[in-house]
Amino acid sequence: MESSLFNKVKEMHRQNKLFADGNTLSEAVTHIHDMDKQLQIGKMLLSSKENPPKDMQQFTCALLSSFNADALQAFMAFSAVPSRIFLNIYTSSYNQYVYEMLNNDSGFYMHQPQMTILLLDESVIIDKLPDVWKVSDLQQAMDDFLILIKSLLNNFTRKNSGHIILNTVCLSQAYYHYFIAYADRAKLSRKWREFNVELLGLMNEYEQLIVLDTDILLQSIPQAGINDIRLAYYAKMKFHDGLLLEFAKEATAIIRAKLGLTKKALALDLDNTLWGGVLAESSLQAIELGGTPEGEVYVEFQRYIKNLSAQGVLLAINSKNHADNIDPVFSEHSNMLLKDSDFLVKKINWEAKSENMLAIAKQLNIGQDSLVFIDDSDFECRLVKKFVAGADVIHITEPPYNSLKLLQAHRSFNALALTVQDSTRVDSYKADIERRSLLESHTSIADYLNALEIQVKLTIPAVKSIELARVAQLFARTNQFNLTGCRYSEQELTQYCQLPNYLVIAIHTSDKFGDNGIVGAMVLEQLDSPMSLCIRNFVLSCRVFSRNIEQRALQQVVLFSQATNSWDIYAEYISSSKNHQVSDFYLKNGFSLIDSDDTKKYYCYYVNNNFQQQKTIDLKESWQWYCTRTLNIT
Repeated sequence: MESSLFNKVKEMHRQNKLFADGNTLSEAVTHIHDMDKQLQIGKMLLSSKENPPKDMQQFTCALLSSFNADALQAFMAFSAVPSRIFLNIYTSSYNQYVYEMLNNDSGFYMHQPQMTILLLDESVIIDKLPDVWKVSDLQQAMDDFLILIKSLLNNFTRKNSGHIILNTVCLSQAYYHYFIAYADRAKLSRKWREFNVELLGLMNEYEQLIVLDTDILLQSIPQAGINDIRLAYYAKMKFHDGLLLEFAKEATAIIRAKLGLTKKALALDLDNTLWGGVLAESSLQAIELGGTPEGEVYVEFQRYIKNLSAQGVLLAINSKNHADNIDPVFSEHSNMLLKDSDFLVKKINWEAKSENMLAIAKQLNIGQDSLVFIDDSDFECRLVKKFVAGADVIHITEPPYNSLKLLQAHRSFNALALTVQDSTRVDSYKADIERRSLLESHTSIADYLNALEIQVKLTIPAVKSIELARVAQLFARTNQFNLTGCRYSEQELTQYCQLPNYLVIAIHTSDKFGDNGIVGAMVLEQLDSPMSLCIRNFVLSCRVFSRNIEQRALQQVVLFSQATNSWDIYAEYISSSKNHQVSDFYLKNGFSLIDSDDTKKYYCYYVNNNFQQQKTIDLKESWQWYCTRTLNIT
């Protein structure tokens, strides 16, 4: 099958129709596992002269390295296709990273990458040592390199607001064996690990920095090693292609997180997924769950899933079974780590699992492309993949110890950072389910909103605060109510907070069921000509749609303008693949359309018009937020 798909892709590339058949290309990148074929398809994608389809998000990145890492860009191009991402990649010549990062006019900075990868190998230390060296010689070389790296990062953060990815530096066996005394080898290993600890610690100093642990990635290719000695000498290819592929997968996961494509919920089958065996064909104690090598694998799988839940991943069950048979497993089996209360939605029935997935997405009020589905049935997996667009589908095959590895390899839930609200997300969604139950008991939306007793508060998050980190997360992860599609990083938001003509606003809500925390955000800019306000972007979590929260937040911006110099307010809507439902939000709330094109709409609110008051929400906090900070009004 791989060869057939690969030949189809080659023919499509030859005819300059690589993107013409999206299904064939997607199927190829999903089912081709041969690394050499993946590399070749990646090179085809990079060399293609076609324009990418409109439904693919474009992302700009840069690759710098201390060695020849050309294969990385091809692997990245290949890895990005399943997420419908088209990469525009700047690749520098190897070992030119110092020039590129210190020269403010370099091609690297001109490219304006949204994310930069800087790969390092041991030559950054070894090449600074004398021909005959001792372990004690390492300290100066390592100190000098750390000073250099900080200098590069300092200049980078001044010039670019995107993320930069570094890696820990591996010590090869060749240099380890330079020493014949075991005591000296131990000193060398300890010193090298201390150096990597310093590299990892740089993440505490630079918000834009992510450091990947090369030793962990190497565990995915245990037989390959760091490099091919022959290629390392003759082509300066210091990393094996298998290791570069792992870096590409990790980089793609970071890109997905930056584009708001991180998955939110995990839907699990039960039989031969959470435990071994089919419950309907055996007794409660006969299923494989602890007590045997196979049973321990399922326990560890559950432990990992429980840890995902603790970090904000929503759990659901999607199983063809009788609910009465399932309940005793959760309540009575001593080795069952996951409990009934861990699952927000339970679809235990005989309906098509693809239909259950759509129902799960609806009940959680998230997009179907925010779901991950795990099942041991190839038929069910294919069905879900066909009818639940955008969902990640993981087919578990024998032996069972592959389950955990397969789930982790997908990197579906990788996040740039976690906030306090992530640890309470499951409880927040449980409260949302209660809110929907309340909705069903009321005959009108107005009565329902009054019964919720919603409170809304707008605040100015402080620099380096938990609140600002949450605002950055909202801009990164919100797709549906994201009026321009712009995704501000915490670094960019910090810069806005420090400018007198910008205002970053966090929107907090609570109601009778509890505190929702920060659910939305806005960025405002003061314009000089004409003197006015501009809403640069406005985002709101899909969890709180249709509660008039967005109208109240917008109303406070209007009141702010009226309370100062009666400035007009400009706003912009930029169409994306997911925000069409809010395309006329400004128009419905008193703004006038002043210009538009195929993808953009420009609005203005003239402050002498009457704002349409919404009476269903009684704000407890009004305008204390803008009393503590102005927009530099003169």
